[in-house]
Parts: sequence; structure tokens; C-alpha cells
Amino acid sequence: MIANPRSRSVQKKAHPQGRPTADRATEIDQAILGAALEQFLDHGFEGATIEGVAKQARVSKGTVYARFPGKDALFRQVIEHSLATWSVRAGQFDHDKPDDLAGRLRFHAWAFKRMFCSRDVKRFTRMMERASDQFPELAAFWLARGSRRYRELVARDLADAGGPDAGEVQWTFVADMFLHALSGWLRTESLVRELGEDEVTRYIEKLVETVMRSMGRNSDTTI
Repeated sequence: MIANPRSRSVQKKAHPQGRPTADRATEIDQAILGAALEQFLDHGFEGATIEGVAKQARVSKGTVYARFPGKDALFRQVIEHSLATWSVRAGQFDHDKPDDLAGRLRFHAWAFKRMFCSRDVKRFTRMMERASDQFPELAAFWLARGSRRYRELVARDLADAGGPDAGEVQWTFVADMFLHALSGWLRTESLVRELGEDEVTRYIEKLVETVMRSMGRNSDTTI
């Protein structure tokens, strides 16, 4: 019996071959990155496998390798993707950004606190701390990407408020101290008790006041 050529044409349209559409490719990428994030968080960098990522994402192992040549490359992309997602969440409050330096420092401190205390960031940080001895370059990559955005924002606002009269102040270093003072306090104090919003507010106020006084600026100094 000779097959109807029209039915073959319909069958081809129902099961197209070749590259996925742009939307489908994006869906695949998102599925892989989401699965990889969970695999890294659940099993650590060493314990996570491409096979596990592919299974959780419901794609073939070849599909993962076609996009990421190895686990290192996948891990780096997961970091970039996760930080971009967290940055978008933090950016939802950008329209509330004040014009005065003290208010801007408070704004950055609270944005950093929200990111630092989020469940995914906590899990990722713990995972990187466990893997840092064996994979120091990946741990350094995570820390650099994680803190760079906030450090640059704080340093820029400090420099704008300081103006030319501030001399050769290393504002990036000052921003690092500001953020490390906050992250260090959050990390150590949260180990022994749950931090309430009032307590965090008081600490941030002291931190902002210390920076303002060290710069010789009033609380209403604008940027």
C-alpha cells in the first residue's frame, strides 16, 4: 500500500525537526539553570553531576553539554543567572532611592540585608564555604560577583557626596568596610538568635552615622 504523500506532509508539520525556536531555547536554558541551581545547593559542587542536572531539567545530557562545556562553566553561569535574578528583585525598590547620602546608605544597607538573608543566598553561601578549600577559584568568583554590585553602588554614592575636597580617598575600600561590617554582624549575630527588624534598624543607623561622621558630613548631605 502506498502512503498518502499528503499525510506525510501533515506528519512532518506535527513533528518539526531542527533547532528549537527562540522561545523554546530560552525555556530549555531556564530549565537547565534552575535544575543546576538545585543540584549544586543539594549536593555541593563536587557532588552535583551533569547527569543529575539533565534528569531534573528533563533534557538529555547532550543538550546540557551543547550549552555548557563542563560543570565549571555551568556553575559560573548559574552564579551569573542567580545574581541577575536577585538583582532584579532588589531593583524593585530603586524608585524609593533617596537623594541624601544617609538615606542612600540606608537604602543600600537594607537591599544588601535582604539579599544576604534570602534563603537561596544563604544556601549558596554555605555551599561555597564548604567547597572553598577544594575549589578556591570558584569560591572567589562567587564572592566577587556577589559583593561587587553593592560595593560599586555604595562607592559611587560616597564618591559623589565626598566631592573633590575629599582628596584621594579610596571609596571602594570604604564601601567594602561598610558592607563587611553589615554582613559580618548579620552572620555572627544570626547564629545565636533571630534578628528582629528593630535591632537591624538600630545597627544600620549606627553604621550609617559612623560613616557620615568619618566623612565630616551632615545627615542631610545630598548626592
